[in-house]
Amino acid sequence: MKNKIFLLVLLNLSLMSYGQIKFNGNFESGYEDRLVGFYDSTIKDLNPSSYFKNNLYGTLKLNSEFKGFSIYGINKISFFPYNIVNYNLELNEYQLGARYTYKCFFIGYDHLRSYSIDAKYFSEAYDRFFLGTEFSNIPLSCKNFNVNGGMDLGYEDRYFKFYDIPQMDPYNITRSRYNFYSVFRLSGNIRKFSIYASNKTYFSPDNLFNYNPLLIEYILGVKFEGDRFSFGWENMCTHAIEENYFRDGYDRVFLKIKLFDKKQTNSQ
Repeated sequence: MKNKIFLLVLLNLSLMSYGQIKFNGNFESGYEDRLVGFYDSTIKDLNPSSYFKNNLYGTLKLNSEFKGFSIYGINKISFFPYNIVNYNLELNEYQLGARYTYKCFFIGYDHLRSYSIDAKYFSEAYDRFFLGTEFSNIPLSCKNFNVNGGMDLGYEDRYFKFYDIPQMDPYNITRSRYNFYSVFRLSGNIRKFSIYASNKTYFSPDNLFNYNPLLIEYILGVKFEGDRFSFGWENMCTHAIEENYFRDGYDRVFLKIKLFDKKQTNSQ
C-alpha cells in the first residue's frame, strides 16, 4: 500500500511538470451503523460472529485531474466511542483509483482494501474495472428541478474475510463470486437540495450468453450541498438473489467539507 501511495504522489508531480493539473480534496465525517454478515443456514439467521458495526468515521479524499484523466486516493477510518473522550479505532480503509473521461463517457480502475485495527477479524478488498456513461438534464427536468443519471458496467474481484468464524476458511468460503456488475444511478436536485438513488446488480456468467444474477444493492440518499460543505443521509442495503447467505448495509449521516480546489499551471 505504501508503494501505491508513493506512485500516486510521483504521478501527481510528473503531471505538474508537464502541464495543467487541478487538485481538490475534501474531508467527510459522520455516523455509520453498518452490518456485514453471512447467513448461517443452521440457525436460519446471520452468523453472530459475522456482525460488524462501526459508528463514527472520518474520510479524507485527494484527487488530481489532468485534462480528461484523474487519479484519486481515499483513506477512511472508523472508530467506536467508549465515552466522550475515549475512542477505539475499528477499521482502516484505503482506496486508490484512476479514471479517464471523454465527454459523457468514462473508463477506470479502483482498488480497495480495508481491515480491522483492534483485532484481526474482518477485512475486505476488491479490484474493479469499469466503463460507463453519465447524462444530465433528462427531459423530466424543469426550470428549477434538474434530473441526472448514469450507468456503468464492470468487473469486480471482491472478497470478505471473517477470521473469528469457527472452521471457516478465510479465503475460499468468504470469497465473493460477484464478479460482473451493472449500476444504474438517478438523481434530482432543486437548487442546493438533491435526492439520489442507485441500483447495483452482481452477476456471474454461466456461459457466453447466459448470466445469473446473484446480489442486488440499493442506495438511497438526500443531500444539501453548499459552496464549501455538504451534509446528508444515505442508506445502503443488499439482498442476495440466488442464495440467502450474505448481507451488507448501513445507515449513514455525514458532513463533508471541501478542503481545497486549485489549478497548477506551468509558467512559460
